[in-house]
Amino acid sequence: MTREEFDGLLQELTTEDLTTERQLEIFSELQSDKQTSIDNYNSLLESSDKLRNDYNSLKQKSVEDFFKVGKEFKPSSNDDDGNKETEPKLKSYDEIVKDMIGGK
Repeated sequence: MTREEFDGLLQELTTEDLTTERQLEIFSELQSDKQTSIDNYNSLLESSDKLRNDYNSLKQKSVEDFFKVGKEFKPSSNDDDGNKETEPKLKSYDEIVKDMIGGK
């Protein structure tokens, strides 16, 4: 219910020639709108609590991971057989320039 609708209903309640049936209809509309507002508010509170709990859980998890002791690295059996790839040899500045000008 918008603020204008709410004000209109309150203004209608102040008229003297208002029937009892219409008064009950207006009160029913106001109660219904209030209940909807309460339900929406409670839903927002639940969502906010869930987000806060999720945030704290993630925050705590990252702190635990930060201070967690790592595992010791053990090379695989393939590395012992000599099958590992060798890193390419880095070229010196002179070799790079020589390659660029055509090997002169």
